[in-house]
Amino acid sequence: MKKTTKILIIVATVLVVVGLSIFLIVLAQNDFDITKLDDHRTIVREEILTEDFNNIAIDVEIDDIIFLKTEEASAKVICKESEKLKFQINVVNDTLEIKAEDNNKWYRRFTFGFRFKTEQISIYLPKNNYHVLTVNNDVGNLKVPAGFTFTKIDVEVSTGNIEILSKVNNLNIETSTGDVKLSNLSADNINVETSTGKHTLENINVTNQIKLDTSTGTVTLKSVNLATLRVAISTGRVNLTDVVATNSFNINSSTGRVSLEKCDAAEIYIKTSTGSVVGTLLTSKIFHTKSDTGDINVPKTITGGICDIETGTGDIDITILNP
Repeated sequence: MKKTTKILIIVATVLVVVGLSIFLIVLAQNDFDITKLDDHRTIVREEILTEDFNNIAIDVEIDDIIFLKTEEASAKVICKESEKLKFQINVVNDTLEIKAEDNNKWYRRFTFGFRFKTEQISIYLPKNNYHVLTVNNDVGNLKVPAGFTFTKIDVEVSTGNIEILSKVNNLNIETSTGDVKLSNLSADNINVETSTGKHTLENINVTNQIKLDTSTGTVTLKSVNLATLRVAISTGRVNLTDVVATNSFNINSSTGRVSLEKCDAAEIYIKTSTGSVVGTLLTSKIFHTKSDTGDINVPKTITGGICDIETGTGDIDITILNP
């Protein structure tokens, strides 16, 4: 290595060490709270909405969006604002619109130890029934509690967890990274698409179809009644317990085990590349099974709907509870 190159490396290393030392000294002087490095103070804003509305449209970049029931006559929104983060809150054409302009520096969202600083917006609603809820949020969680009814909910989140407990006719969720939890609700159709995350659906009644699509994660359904179930998963397990469909199950998994416990459908189609298919069904089926590498153990029943199961590598083991 040339002498000049060695000198440059030494100088660069010294500068990095000096810079890091200065940064740590400043942090120590601020009690190791990196948010104190920003002099923009926040204030709590409470916006009372005197106009009635039936639709809600939210387009923000914030950690948490929470809906709450209020006994007051008017809806209200509570949030924190600063010179770098302000919200536009208006009722336009029967729609509550909430938009955010976030010009924060990167370090305002972190505290020492790389913990996120939580920014939250709380929406208090006086009515039980609303039409359309639309949420767009790059990074953040969404929670819609029980007690509300929506005609339609559309959610698009890049990174964040979604929990919906309200009643809804048509529910569409799209997220890149994050868990989705749906429970104790009724719907006409549910469509969930994630790249990485867990799908958990519990105590749900769906008139038509549930469609779940994920690249990497786990799909868990418990106590679900519906017409048609469609699951597509690249890597992860599918666990169904007390799931009954009047029409069909259609489950495709590249890598992962499919477990059925006290489940049933008029017709069942399951295909896995790598992973076993095991469990119990409620009623008799006419089985068509194939496994390239694995044992097959299914009842020799000749009545009922079609149960077509195919695995590349994995066992097939199904028992009928009421043959």
